[in-house]
Amino acid sequence: MKETKELAAQLATEVLDGFSSYTKQVCALFGGVRAFEMVFAPEIKGATGIVFNMGTETRTNIDPTYIGERRNLSRLLGGDSYLDTLNIVECYSSTGKSREIRPGDYIEMPVKVPEVEIDGVKYEAIDIEKTELTVVHVNDKHVFFNFEDVLLYGAMNQKNTNNGGFSETTLKEYLNGPFFENVFRGMERLFQKTGDGFYISVPTKHEVFGAGNDDDFNWPELCTVQFDYFRKYKNRIKTRDDDTKWWWLATAADATYFCYASYIGGASYSYASSNDGGVAPLLCI
Repeated sequence: MKETKELAAQLATEVLDGFSSYTKQVCALFGGVRAFEMVFAPEIKGATGIVFNMGTETRTNIDPTYIGERRNLSRLLGGDSYLDTLNIVECYSSTGKSREIRPGDYIEMPVKVPEVEIDGVKYEAIDIEKTELTVVHVNDKHVFFNFEDVLLYGAMNQKNTNNGGFSETTLKEYLNGPFFENVFRGMERLFQKTGDGFYISVPTKHEVFGAGNDDDFNWPELCTVQFDYFRKYKNRIKTRDDDTKWWWLATAADATYFCYASYIGGASYSYASSNDGGVAPLLCI
């Protein structure tokens, strides 16, 4: 029975792929249609639909039973690549449709960054073929993403100091320098800068745990907000190499520490120079 279902799913996928290919050719005759895709997910009842992406307007016709907790946005919105999908997300945000995207949705993407040293802190090379950039919060104007897993290990600073907060850290320089240039080069216009004026950050303690000071935020509009995705305890746990890891938060603690989310999803803190801290970048579109 299982083999029959798998065969049926394979045949259905081949039929839909063929239909998608011919429909793209027809759409091309009329112009203006950037992407078309048939979506078929046999593991989710009724998850078959058509996605049309026409210029800056995206119209999606997805069966309402497509209610899986986590949806692949590239398949849902018709993006041909992660960069294309981020462009479509920005169209949703700029036209007041951001809430059609929901926490838990994700974009699959590669991350490749060479090893680099900044102010005495070494950040290892990243060579990941596919990882998930997850939607952690949505409001009326923006969509907030955090990488689902730890991408690399690295210290906040060479020395044990948190003077100036996250905005003065070496990690911030790395994320908005080599990391951004290698992963999101040319995409600056899509990003909503943080209150301190940079493109990439890591979440604050308040954004993850809903506990902290009112000034513990990356974007002023989120000054009292806990990200919806992190309301579920399990979503605060990140992994790398098939093991759970602790990961940095942007919130300073005392004079020499920064907070972090532990490998079991709790809150703690470590010296700013701890080079085994996991890094899971945060961004806003």
